[in-house]
Amino acid sequence: MEMTGLNPLTDKVLEIAIVPTDSELNTLDAGFSMVVRYPESIVGEMDEWCLDQHTKNGLINECLKAPNVLTEVEQLSIDLLHAVYRKRQSPLCGNSVFQDRAFMKHHMFGLYSIFITGLLTSARDRDSGDTQCACGSDRQSEWYRFGEIDGARLGFIAATASIAQRDVNFVLIPEIPFELKGAKGFLQTLKERIRHKKHAVIVVAEGAGQHLLSSLKRTDPSGNPKMGDIGVYLKNQINEFFTSEGIEINLKYIDPSYLIRSVPPNTGDNLFSATLAQNAVHAAMSGYTDAVLSLWHGVYCIIPSHLTTSGINRVTPEGRLWLNVLESTGSLILLADYRI
Repeated sequence: MEMTGLNPLTDKVLEIAIVPTDSELNTLDAGFSMVVRYPESIVGEMDEWCLDQHTKNGLINECLKAPNVLTEVEQLSIDLLHAVYRKRQSPLCGNSVFQDRAFMKHHMFGLYSIFITGLLTSARDRDSGDTQCACGSDRQSEWYRFGEIDGARLGFIAATASIAQRDVNFVLIPEIPFELKGAKGFLQTLKERIRHKKHAVIVVAEGAGQHLLSSLKRTDPSGNPKMGDIGVYLKNQINEFFTSEGIEINLKYIDPSYLIRSVPPNTGDNLFSATLAQNAVHAAMSGYTDAVLSLWHGVYCIIPSHLTTSGINRVTPEGRLWLNVLESTGSLILLADYRI
């Protein structure tokens, strides 16, 4: 990737080259090298060294005559990678990969999303849900993603997954009430986010916004309350709102379902499980019953079974976890009496 400088906030991407390979660097596709079209006012802002170098190698002249602007080059890159790689693969390497990521994040968010890898399956699944949102006013490609994460009536999983991923802009959970409409509602704030930042990432916990679905209340065969599908409801509300505002969007909604509970174990997981199993045998041979093996403060312990259900991971508006979510997302939406 060639840029006008090294600051992704102020400099521009001049050229991008892609050569898809496998994990052993065997070429899978010839790829392409494509120059981005810019007006003379943009390329002329380069510092003296870059201006001299790119004048000599002819890149400036190519940028002035190139057929594609940045959004078109980005889409061609995305189409190539989708054609070559399977879903969820994250192919990106090079001697300046950190710098490439920084520029992609600020200038080509859709392409950047392909390369993001998460610590949780829920986070990884969100990455597969890139959503292109094109505003008719400036015809620039705008991206946002929308995913629902399992969590019943609690937002702990959605909150922690969002903090781990750190590219989320809105987190909607059951513990923090919110409204959709009005000047301080979610939809209006989402509109402002899309208009000014060109992208947004939304995560909603399974049990969030049930007060909005009161007319849809149902029960399961046992008579227990059955929660409404906030994900589908919110997707429809977003589409209807942007249509009424005259803003064209293409929204993809990702529901990771129970994939979060089937994450392949890593070495640390295997070691932990093996140690728990060994200690469980020792506990049983020592006469312990109705007990659970666990790790507390770095020490393996035998604890009574009833303690495992004595508390739940509930998010509190005044707690440290929610503060971390606010700091991570940087959201300014006012949800009922709480600001996120």
